[in-house]
Amino acid sequence: MAPATLRRIIDVGPATEIMVCRYADGVGHPFWFSRTVFGELARLHGDKGVWKLVHSGRHPVRELAVDGCVPLDVDTWDDYRRLLESVPS
Repeated sequence: MAPATLRRIIDVGPATEIMVCRYADGVGHPFWFSRTVFGELARLHGDKGVWKLVHSGRHPVRELAVDGCVPLDVDTWDDYRRLLESVPS
């Protein structure tokens, strides 16, 4: 992800409780969460817990248009290894 995109997320994020990135092929990370949702985030379980919070309707969610496709989600060492294997040598 380009540094300019990260800067946009940081600049726009504070205006909303939750922000997701909208790519050409869908919605994905990185996400922005305001401090008002930290308590709920701390109680989440599992890999898809964040999506449940995003879709709960309890908080406004803003989408930030980002160029490209949704980046791979890397949460574990196995995910990281798959990412490395997908990069051409």
